[in-house]
Amino acid sequence: KSHILWNNADQKKSVVAQLLQGLIQNQHDDGIIVLGFPLGTMEYVARTMRAKTVEHEQQIQKVRGVPHPLIVLLLARMCLGTVYINYLLRAFPPEQTLEMCEQVDGQMMNLIAHITRNYSNATGLSKWQSWLATLPLRNGGLGITSSKEIAGAAFLGGTDPSLDLKLADSLISPREHAKNKIINYLRKYHVLKP
Repeated sequence: KSHILWNNADQKKSVVAQLLQGLIQNQHDDGIIVLGFPLGTMEYVARTMRAKTVEHEQQIQKVRGVPHPLIVLLLARMCLGTVYINYLLRAFPPEQTLEMCEQVDGQMMNLIAHITRNYSNATGLSKWQSWLATLPLRNGGLGITSSKEIAGAAFLGGTDPSLDLKLADSLISPREHAKNKIINYLRKYHVLKP
């Protein structure tokens, strides 16, 4: 993880090392972060995602300090929630991002409760109010996207561009493979019957 091997030229080795040094951050024994993506053991990835939820909560606390609720809502919709972790949703299967998605969605609903000054319920928003918040603007909602609900679609969308590379030596066409993958995913989550 920490050494770059090159076929003999020390000058080329140092140039490549300098280029990659800016891309690789936070090297640990069980993983590294490359361009913001954690690569390593399952525990390292989970730990990095937990840290991302803490970072998200810190950003929410900064946004809460904005005095006007419409500006807070705009910042929440454009900068926080699913937008904040979308790159991770596209790179990791929903099983790995589930805990992070639930925490980020909860943090967003707490922010919506703050924006709407809904303090009548000790736990924040009711299920009905949360559902209304996730409706699109055109349907009368607040347009807050649920990370948990779109994790599967984001992951499938993220894997699509690499299918041709992964299946170059395979006997099955990329289109057929993608179709089978989607069908299996829908069956796994009981959207389609087996």
